[in-house]
This record gives sequence, structure tokens and C-alpha cells, in this order.
Amino acid sequence: MANHVTLISLPFRDEVKNGDCIAQHVQTSLMEQRVKLQNGDIVVVTHKVISKAEGLVVDLNTVECSAEALRYADLTGKDPRLLQVILDDSIAVVRCGAKLPIITRHKLGYVSANSAVDQSNAGHDEYVIRLPENPDKSAEKIRLFLEEEFNAEIAVIVSDTHGRAFRKGSMGVALGISGISALKNFIGMEDRDGRVLRGSVDAQADLLASAAMLLMGQAAENVPFVLIRGYEFERVKGSGADLVRAPEQDLFAEPNTNNS
Repeated sequence: MANHVTLISLPFRDEVKNGDCIAQHVQTSLMEQRVKLQNGDIVVVTHKVISKAEGLVVDLNTVECSAEALRYADLTGKDPRLLQVILDDSIAVVRCGAKLPIITRHKLGYVSANSAVDQSNAGHDEYVIRLPENPDKSAEKIRLFLEEEFNAEIAVIVSDTHGRAFRKGSMGVALGISGISALKNFIGMEDRDGRVLRGSVDAQADLLASAAMLLMGQAAENVPFVLIRGYEFERVKGSGADLVRAPEQDLFAEPNTNNS
């Protein structure tokens, strides 16, 4: 691995609109920072700008609430319109309770609070932002555009922030990836004492997404893109789905007594 890894903020202060080309916005940010992509660069893009460009901002005033959403609203005290959007994007409610986030399993497999439906930086108090429908496809579209424009072989990671079981605070996670593997396998390698590693696998894409989050922030930083340079990786197709643990492998799940 390279001795030095550099992270470069790529600010973008314009409001992203439905139908925008996010890859062009990345290109604009690179040009403004006078940075040209090189072979081996990684561009991390927050999912929110992609979701906005893909028309995944929901006006809560347009949402019709089901009986299920109303039932969870009574249980949690949350806006039933918000809960309806959360339920629409989930395949199961894992846990919920009064004054607590509703933990769901998203249609894409992620277990997170509120199906990762987010109200921050949505553009209006009555708007919420959903996750991209196909984060890997979104990442690939950006990668192909930038590779052609800069004549460089790169990788792209679509990121979000999720909480963690038994740990406080949020971390960056990779929802979609293109041009890099989600995991880095150390199994079979030897440590400094010659001991063969048997279970060491890093969530490579999540680690890179978390590194980018140090610059992106979560408030009004206006840094939706981050360039990571100097990290050595194998160029493969990759998929964010490779990071999702199957329900039958969940070591921490408990029965949900509030889901009936």
C-alpha cells in the first residue's frame, strides 16, 4: 500500500436538481480545484446529490398514509407521512419504539434507521430524500463519464452515513461502487510473526467512504464529492451489495416484539 493517501475536498455549492448529470458536477468541481483525475484515483460521491438528480426527493404533502404507517405513528410518535416513505423503502421493520428511530431492513438489504430516509439538506422542511434505486449503477455511470473525460482508470464510491450497533455516532458506508472491490481479503496472508490469517477481511469501500466523510461532513459543508489519491487497490467490477450481511448471518438480531 502507498505510504501517503491524500484526500481532496471537491466543493459544489449549486443546488442539484432532478435530471442533473452528477458526473458533470464532479467534473466542474475538479476543474474549479484545478485537479485532473489520474489512474488509481477514487471519487466518493454522497448519495444525496445522486438521489436528488434521480428524482428521489419526496414531498411529504403528497404522501397517502396506510393503516400500517398510522399504527407505527401511534407507537413511535413520528409523522405518519414520513413513516409511510420509510415503510415503502423497507422489506421489514427490525425494531421500533416510543421516541426511538425505527430500524428497518431496506429493500437493498441495509439495516439502518428510517430506511436511510433523510430530511437534512432536502431543500424544504416537508421534503425527504430516499436512497438511489441502484447505487452500483449510479456509481458506474459516474465512473464511465469521468474516465472518458480524463482518460484515466478510476473507481467511484456512492456513500451514506449509518449508525452502528453497540457504538455511538455515525460512520461512512459505501452504498454503491464501481471499479473497486467492496472487501479486501487478508485471509491466507501472514502477520509479522508468521501466523496465517484465517478471518481477516476489511470492509475496504466502507473505510474509504468513512475517510471521505471527514471532509464531507453532514451539515452545510457543501462538499458532496471527495477525491482519494494514493490508495492502492485492485480494479474489479465490485458491488455495494457485497457488504450486506444476509439476515441468517446476523449475529446481533433480536426478536421484534413491536412488529405485530
